[in-house]
Amino acid sequence: MPGPTFYRKLKHLSFTVDEMLAIAKILHPEEAALLELKASIEQGNEDIRLGNTVNHEDLLVSLKSMLEKE
Repeated sequence: MPGPTFYRKLKHLSFTVDEMLAIAKILHPEEAALLELKASIEQGNEDIRLGNTVNHEDLLVSLKSMLEKE
């Protein structure tokens, strides 16, 4: 984002949610990474709860077939 645009948005408090998230990631990268990790873990737990899982053997077969196509 160009400097003048940033300062105009700052003056008028007109940042979008996506812009604020991007700024927060730049200003606090460790906290942003922890929040993303927490969300990923919560999604994984939800997938397990719903039974959206793949067993290890099926995963290996799928990965091997993907690598053979390359």
